[in-house]
Amino acid sequence: SMLASQGDTRSNRNYLFVAFMLNIILDPIFMFGWLGFPAMGTAGVALATILVQLYGNVYLARKVVKSPAFSLDLLKAARLSVRTMLEILHQALPASLNMMTNSLGLFIVNAYAMRYGGDAVVAAYGASLRIEQLTTLPALGLNMAALTIAGQNFGAGRLDRVREVYRQCLKYGFVLMTSGMVVIFLLARVLISTFNNDPAVVSAGITIIRIVVLVFNAYMLINVSVAIMQASKRPYVAMGIGFLRQIALP
Repeated sequence: SMLASQGDTRSNRNYLFVAFMLNIILDPIFMFGWLGFPAMGTAGVALATILVQLYGNVYLARKVVKSPAFSLDLLKAARLSVRTMLEILHQALPASLNMMTNSLGLFIVNAYAMRYGGDAVVAAYGASLRIEQLTTLPALGLNMAALTIAGQNFGAGRLDRVREVYRQCLKYGFVLMTSGMVVIFLLARVLISTFNNDPAVVSAGITIIRIVVLVFNAYMLINVSVAIMQASKRPYVAMGIGFLRQIALP
């Protein structure tokens, strides 16, 4: 968010792209024990995720420190303000809890996949999730753009521009997500086979990804709407939506 507020949306894009590629490489290595590593199964996916997240934290932190708005002298001279901290927490805590529900949602889905489908279904879900993440990157970009631009205009009192940001993001998002839905649905077998040639994994992966694509536009709508609400200082809406879709309803 600090980088996006300065107009730097490329750094997060770069991280997401590299994270996607790293997951493609590390997931099968740790899961199936390639290149001399022990076969860890589902635990290998968790280890790969931790390593990728660690890389992201270091990379983005370096970008923030090097950004024009960062000043080490100002940071050293800063004094704690309870009021300011409460205002920040008012915005940050619901967003953090919303992100936590996303992680918990993945945990719940993986638990059910392991219980009723075994390693093959977990592997298929992991592959379909990577494909989904790549295809929905435009939606994440729109989410970041909506949050940044709408937040600036909300602060300036230009609610007409906030509404225009919402309309434009939904319009472009619908085109991008619908295009992605068609491509992924038609190429499901080829894409899943890229990750794993096991017939059981491919069969389960095709079923998963062809169901998931049906909600791409809903995913985009939720993300853009949540971004607009956060930009308008209504972050608790995002937390409620995240709880319903990731914890309560599954």
